[in-house]
Amino acid sequence: MRFGGWKRVGMVVLLCTLVGSGARAADDIQKRLVQARQLILLERWEQARALLEGVVPETDNQWLARENLLADLYRGQKNYAALESLTREALARKPHREDAARWHFLRGELYLMADHLDSAQQLLDSLWHADPADSTVLRVTRLYEQHSVADLATSTYREARVRSGDSSLFAMELALLYEARRDYASATTEYFRAIARDSTRTREVENRILQLVVTAESKDAIRNELEAARLTPQGIPARKLLITVYLADGQPDRALDAAWEVDSLNQQAGLSLIMFMRQAAERGYDAVAARTAQRILDTYPTSPVRHQAEWELALLARRTGQWADAQDQFYRMANGSPVVRFRIEAALEYADIRRLHFDDLRTADSVYRNVIRRRPPAAAYSGRALLGSADIAVRRGLYDTARAILVLLSEHDPQGAVREELTYRLAELAWFEEDLEGAQEIWSGLTVDFPRSVWVNDALRYIFMLSTFSEVARGDLVVLGRAEALARRGHSDSALTLLGGLRGSPEAPLSPRAVMLAAQIHLQSEQMDSALVLWDGYAEQYPDDADAPYALVSAARLCEDQLGQPERAVVRYRRLLEAYPRSHWAQEARGRIRSLGQF
Repeated sequence: MRFGGWKRVGMVVLLCTLVGSGARAADDIQKRLVQARQLILLERWEQARALLEGVVPETDNQWLARENLLADLYRGQKNYAALESLTREALARKPHREDAARWHFLRGELYLMADHLDSAQQLLDSLWHADPADSTVLRVTRLYEQHSVADLATSTYREARVRSGDSSLFAMELALLYEARRDYASATTEYFRAIARDSTRTREVENRILQLVVTAESKDAIRNELEAARLTPQGIPARKLLITVYLADGQPDRALDAAWEVDSLNQQAGLSLIMFMRQAAERGYDAVAARTAQRILDTYPTSPVRHQAEWELALLARRTGQWADAQDQFYRMANGSPVVRFRIEAALEYADIRRLHFDDLRTADSVYRNVIRRRPPAAAYSGRALLGSADIAVRRGLYDTARAILVLLSEHDPQGAVREELTYRLAELAWFEEDLEGAQEIWSGLTVDFPRSVWVNDALRYIFMLSTFSEVARGDLVVLGRAEALARRGHSDSALTLLGGLRGSPEAPLSPRAVMLAAQIHLQSEQMDSALVLWDGYAEQYPDDADAPYALVSAARLCEDQLGQPERAVVRYRRLLEAYPRSHWAQEARGRIRSLGQF
């Protein structure tokens, strides 16, 4: 080979050697940076520092990584002098770097820590003036707040409002700053401003106002500010907030007056009153909710809202157990409402009441069949109707018919709540037919496929019972299923006779379940006193059972709703709070006590 050829080969070898050594050096730097990050996370500061000081970056990315790690290291060590020096060096090395804002904010924070307020304000103001986005302003003000300079935070929000226009974010943050100063007048004004700029913040503001109302210190001040604002340009938002305050404070009549004022001023012809009805009903003020609906019907006879008011009034009667009134209202809507949706849904509600509360299976079945004929089988309305028809077949003991209806429904792939109830009813049918394994399998599938379903709690109760007692007390499980099936078919006396055998020995494994079922059967047979005795006795006899809190809630609801004795209900709600303060039923107990004026 000629000399020139050897020379070219040597150059290639040398180049490959240099590239390989460069790659190894880069890998070594990257490894050191990764190790340093891990040491910082472990707060092994000196070891991390030694590693980083030995790193000589070769690329811009390596410089950035080393500087950021050193910043975390010095902050962790609280070595603010070194952090300040690092900040100056980083900005001097590359003044127009992409992460320059981070280092400028870091300098501002160091100024604040050293009480150099003028320097800090000058630097931080320059940052948000250059980038007046809400996020940048918020970052500046949060730094001020963290270092107890609330005046600078307030002035920054005010200036930002002038420079870049109003913002619901600025209003909310200013309101919180004023709250901290106990300047409730200014805080309330800012809350009004936030709602005016962004109506989606209404719920957030309501929740914040409620938090203030329940504190002894700010309760009267906030209410007074809202009352004073009723006659100002912020009168409508003030009244909206007062509605929530009055409801939370046990003054539903004053809340209703405020709701009527809001509806009239906004010229909504009853629309906002529908929302108030729901608020009142949620808090247990059923009489006020009913009165609101009736006033809508009387005041706005031609408004389309009246149809929604009729519907809400019927739902309220159903929820409070006024079955005769509810069925009459649903019947009128099913036959006379101009809104198709209300006609169909009212017909289904009417059929449900006739089936479940008046045992009128013939009328209910006729209504369900009419709904099925007028809607395609895959529709949600027909799904509900088919479920009702299947239940009627179960009540008549026609299990084959019930199964055929449920299978027909499943073939049309129903979705949502219909699918969930369909799954539950198939499991229940297997339970009635003494197919314990099949029932358990279907209920287990329900909990997996629909973990948030309203049927899950009942399904879990059955799963626990079947998995626990299938081997040790299979015969008792069969008897319990037969009793439940008899009760569904209206043979209450026969069902109670079967349950009497299971309840005969308190030590029997299924005795608690038999007591709960017997109480429910007495309730359905309108034997209120017997049901109350059983539920009260359950909580005393099985205090450690998972259903003991539910027994107390059931007894309290019976006293409040069916017996009309709220004082006896409060006694049981209080007993539940004392014995089971962490039960998920405790929240309901507190709410009902408050609504009954006993809290």
